[in-house]
Amino acid sequence: MIPVAASDDAAAGRPVATAGLSRRLTRPQAAAAAVAGDADAETAPASAAPPSQAESALAALGSMLTASKRSSWPWSAFAYLASLVPIASWLPHYEWAAWLPGDAVAGVTVGIVVVPQALAYAGKLAALPPQFGLYCGLSGVLWYALFATSKDATIGPTAVLSVLVGQTLSTRLPEGSSDDERVRFALALSFLVGCCQLALGLLRVGALVDFVPAPVVAGFTTGAAVQIVVGQLPALCGVGGVDTTRAPWRVLLAFLRRLHTLPEGAADLAFGVSALAFVVAMRRAAAAMRARTGRRAWELLGVLRNGLAVAIFTALSYAVRERVRLKVVGPVPRGLGSIPAPDLSVELLRQVAPAVPAAVIVSVLEHVAVAKAYGRANGYRPAASQELVAVGASNVAGAFFGAYPATGSFSRSAIMSQSGARSPLAGLFAALVIVVSLYTLTGALAWVPHSTLAGLVTAAVSDLFVSGRELRHLGRAHLADFASFWIALVTTVFATVETAIYLAVAFCLAVLLFRIARPRARLLSRTEAAGWIDADGEGYVPWAKALLPTPAGIAVVRTYEALTFPNSAYLLDTLGQAVRARFRQTGARRDAEHRLWNELDGHGGSSGGGGEQARPRPGLRAVVLDFSAVNAVDYTGALMLLDLRAALSRFAGRPVPFHFAHVRRDQLAALWELPLRDPLAVGGGGGGHGGGHSGSDSRDSATARSRVDDGGEGGGSGGEERPLLPVEEESGGWTPPANPAVYFHLSVDEAVAAADQETLAFLDDE
Repeated sequence: MIPVAASDDAAAGRPVATAGLSRRLTRPQAAAAAVAGDADAETAPASAAPPSQAESALAALGSMLTASKRSSWPWSAFAYLASLVPIASWLPHYEWAAWLPGDAVAGVTVGIVVVPQALAYAGKLAALPPQFGLYCGLSGVLWYALFATSKDATIGPTAVLSVLVGQTLSTRLPEGSSDDERVRFALALSFLVGCCQLALGLLRVGALVDFVPAPVVAGFTTGAAVQIVVGQLPALCGVGGVDTTRAPWRVLLAFLRRLHTLPEGAADLAFGVSALAFVVAMRRAAAAMRARTGRRAWELLGVLRNGLAVAIFTALSYAVRERVRLKVVGPVPRGLGSIPAPDLSVELLRQVAPAVPAAVIVSVLEHVAVAKAYGRANGYRPAASQELVAVGASNVAGAFFGAYPATGSFSRSAIMSQSGARSPLAGLFAALVIVVSLYTLTGALAWVPHSTLAGLVTAAVSDLFVSGRELRHLGRAHLADFASFWIALVTTVFATVETAIYLAVAFCLAVLLFRIARPRARLLSRTEAAGWIDADGEGYVPWAKALLPTPAGIAVVRTYEALTFPNSAYLLDTLGQAVRARFRQTGARRDAEHRLWNELDGHGGSSGGGGEQARPRPGLRAVVLDFSAVNAVDYTGALMLLDLRAALSRFAGRPVPFHFAHVRRDQLAALWELPLRDPLAVGGGGGGHGGGHSGSDSRDSATARSRVDDGGEGGGSGGEERPLLPVEEESGGWTPPANPAVYFHLSVDEAVAAADQETLAFLDDE
């Protein structure tokens, strides 16, 4: 019988130096290593020829120098700082001839796409002057290239984050605030968001984004898409006087009330609907021709559809400027000279701070999702924490370049990937295109119609909607995920993106805590095909006819969660009730003198109900705990097992040994030795506690126990020190093995066989 605590080397069939280990390990680890070492001594492979003395000395010296160098704090600090700027490691090895053409084509393509998108997102969603969208796009692609671990992700203004910024400005600033006040607030928001992202990345806690599940992200992005489409209706149709920063249902009602002004904006309606139809038609036609001919030129034409639409309708707008009244963007400052400095006063930062968490969550989720998606598609793995550093640095630097909060864009990242980008250097070419546009195209950009930008935005957010197929799959997967999706979606539509994020994340965290605090615990049955299963709960109906008998009196239990403080009391109740429902009580019931007020049946709780009492059931001999699904055991969880063993021993009227299967080494310390003073010794004392009750009295006894020194007395209550495993004690004529390692097994079958053999004498008693 091999204990689970055996070392990794022993499990892999490699020899283990148990003599040296035993002097440095604790008692359970030493015993486990000794058993593993004895087993490996018989199967150890023949070793290779030993190296010469000179080779050994040189190897040892080299290892010492390397270890000393890498363990010293200057080396570690330098390595950490170097890891923050990945471009310093890959740029010296850049293949200029092979990679530069691909990076140039991809960067220029993305730059052409980002110019109209940035104008639309800043002016129509973030409620800022359009040129700040260009500043945001420039800063994002420029600074991200220095810190990126993804060659495809593209930083800049996005639809969802722009909507959040626009809603934040409308709710946090007084009504009628000027553009300058809105810009000041947006730049301060970018600075604080970037600082938070930098902190998360520098502390290497990028895994925190995993606490926001995919259904929540899908819910608020779909809700944001609904909000964007509804918000663009007034501009698309040329209807003025509608506050598009409010909740979508309010925007829709206000739009319907203003429909009587539609004839006044007939030209805007024509330009907007035409631009929307042009973009959608070009996208579908280019995809169809690409599939039919296989030529990438059609794909490039589809990618550049937004730029072509802006060019065509801007030219038309300029051509009819004297005959038709159109709402246009207006003057755009030339170059970078008009970028304002950020206001980082304490007063303004205090005003901005409440809006930071939602912006951080949205930007981090969007960017990490983009980086991971295209890394997986192209065969590399971005570092999540370093990506937070990259996007954080972009936002902090962007605050000094006139940029509002930016994050990874799915649409532009897809274009970057499809255009053949070979490294993050492609972002510098995109930045070059934006700079050229700021210095040469600002005169033309002034004539871009607002309705055309609204059409481009409406077409761009079509990818944010969840498809019906995904929604059906989400509904079948898990009810909590389905509910979190609809919570995020409905809250976004009827309130704001910020409120939706907070509410949906809180719901998911509550579901997560509930799963931890209320885990499943089942008694298992054995089958020929699949080993040990929960025949009632796992849905294996065909196997129910092929269940094999379990040795009489052996309870095989599996819990599906960690044994920790949130679920200990629940598991104590659940496991106790499950065992008492399947096995017959053989312990003596207490008389009226020793019974507690809540022991309705004289034994401390229900024993299975009237119908169950009439069925013949075996007495309980031993419990086998399958730890294959248990990922952690803390002190409170070990206390729960001690309480459970005491309660079941009273229920059975004799000591009930616990055998364990699939216990990991890190769990062994909590299970091997639990030196607690246990006043509930079987057959002696402790009349003040409920007998077999696994409810409040057992929990109270667990909290009342205190740790004592090895070999100490039981204390004032007269109890004795009783570990979880019955080591070298005698009770009821049964002497457990002297080595507790025999209670740990590599399989459930082995544990059941050992428990059956150990407690055969109990069958004779019955």
